[in-house]
Amino acid sequence: MKKLVLIFIFSITWWLSVYGQPPLNQRYIINENLSSVFASVSSNDSCYYISGINTDVGSYYELKSHLVKYNFDGTIENFAQFSNDTLGIGFFGFSPIVKTLDGNFAQLATADAISFEPTFLFVKMTPNGDTIFTKYYPEFYEEDYNNGKNAATIIQNKDSTYFGLIHIQNDTNFLGGVTFFRLDKDGALLYKKSFYGISLESYNTLRSASMVRYSDTTLVIGAAYLKVYGDNDEKRHHTKLLIVDTLGNLIDEHTYWEDTLALDCYGLTKTADGGLIYCGRIGRYSAEYNVIGYKAQIVKLNADFTKAWQIKIGSGYTGSPYIGLRNILTLNDSEFVAVGFMKTFEPNDRNQYGWLIKFNIDGEKIWERKYLKITHDHLAPNYPTHELYDVDITPDGGFVMVGQAINYYEDNGFLPGQKAWLLKVDKFGCLVPNCQYISANGNPLEIDPPKDTVIVNPPKEEPITWLYPNPASTNLFYYHHQENFQFGTAYIYNTAGEVVQKWEITANDITYDIDVSQLAAGNYILRVFNMLGEPLQTERFVKV
Repeated sequence: MKKLVLIFIFSITWWLSVYGQPPLNQRYIINENLSSVFASVSSNDSCYYISGINTDVGSYYELKSHLVKYNFDGTIENFAQFSNDTLGIGFFGFSPIVKTLDGNFAQLATADAISFEPTFLFVKMTPNGDTIFTKYYPEFYEEDYNNGKNAATIIQNKDSTYFGLIHIQNDTNFLGGVTFFRLDKDGALLYKKSFYGISLESYNTLRSASMVRYSDTTLVIGAAYLKVYGDNDEKRHHTKLLIVDTLGNLIDEHTYWEDTLALDCYGLTKTADGGLIYCGRIGRYSAEYNVIGYKAQIVKLNADFTKAWQIKIGSGYTGSPYIGLRNILTLNDSEFVAVGFMKTFEPNDRNQYGWLIKFNIDGEKIWERKYLKITHDHLAPNYPTHELYDVDITPDGGFVMVGQAINYYEDNGFLPGQKAWLLKVDKFGCLVPNCQYISANGNPLEIDPPKDTVIVNPPKEEPITWLYPNPASTNLFYYHHQENFQFGTAYIYNTAGEVVQKWEITANDITYDIDVSQLAAGNYILRVFNMLGEPLQTERFVKV
């Protein structure tokens, strides 16, 4: 086997002095609860504010909301929880948190209870999680025969009022739709306007996902036009944009029929050239096999709402619907990142990965990273799922992402269930420092490296990998890149030649978070083999 050439990683002291904030890849059971999910994140110069949902009994009606203030090292500085236990309300749907103009936070929520009808509410809170006020809106359920389903999104206007969206279903004709509304700065409802699907026989549902302020007098609602009844070949989902004025009056609409089986229109963002970008998922139906396959997509629209370009992302059309991008973060006038989760098209790959993609205004993908947790019990694979929902930029130019990781089986003392997920990477999406020095085609990037970093163009048929930290105590991050990617298997051996860890290599440009907490202190070897059993890579690390 040809000798692999590595990039010698400079000292962690230098790295931290430049990048400031350490990488994080942690899962949390909030407040000793059984299940927890992080839904949205806001970063500032000193901490991360994260909102989500948790429950300690797994009960639908005892879900609680939380606002958590995290230090940059992943420790919790402040935890606030909202439960409304006296009303028996369970929170089952939230919009992303919004940082208000006065330095506080606001959020929409959908709540349910056994004893009365669901309710929709607006919460404003301080950065410490103290409630400033809570407003309930029974009229969203009692008027127009609409049954509110979920809080979609909220944005604050420059006059401190709020525009928002919720999903609804009409109880008389069973059409799904979206309600656009406006609140004053104190949360009082000013007005609302609902839009629906056409009929049960055609497009019965209009499902909103995001909204953006387009001009002083208009907003754009990103939605999907759905026909959800019938056989697979009769299902039709297409992206639909609604242009409304500030009173909710429909000005124009655009349906993108070529977005087949498009269920999402997330991250709607106005660009500097007057156009729009959105992301989500797209699919195609195979009549021969009676299956639907999915990919993620990013779409750029011109100022006249025609399509400028479309990126379809994924190694193939996966049969799993659990793939897609959930939000877009603007970095500058020409660069963006999109966050979400994905599965490969390979039928034997049961993993689901966290996903971060950087792209530019011309539709060129700059880099793509995936993240997966590897359990320490290789004899009983857990195949946990990983989903990322939101991303924000950090003071050091990196990214903080939140979501959830689900364990399906008891794993050496770790309870199954949902765990909230916090992931902090550098500005190149790296958990392992220096992964950016190899581009998607296997060549070094044209950037100025640190003086003590050696960069060599490696053999293209062999993977490029890094381990971090080394020595490792509890977790070891392993980055895998291969020019001509092929599936393989990774093994960790102790000094006696025994296999102590094993997992499948199922994706490229991925960081595996390996749990080495159960390993005895000492020296170990990590080896990667292709599907023919041929060795591709050998690395050494120390467990302390």
